[in-house]
Amino acid sequence: MKGLNVPVGKAAEHMGLSPHHLRVKIQNGRFEFASADKLKDGNKRFAYHINAYGLAKYLGKTVEEVMT
Repeated sequence: MKGLNVPVGKAAEHMGLSPHHLRVKIQNGRFEFASADKLKDGNKRFAYHINAYGLAKYLGKTVEEVMT
């Protein structure tokens, strides 16, 4: 289960944020367990990576809880 990625929508729901708000916070480096990588397509698009283990620790939940 190493390297599990949580979708932005699911992580936002667990954190009580809108997906947009979470994306902005990730882009600004507010969370150590998440990153945003700018895509090389010339647009302002990002790929988001939210580590399930880091998110679970941050929220005080289990990995299984943050993945559902």
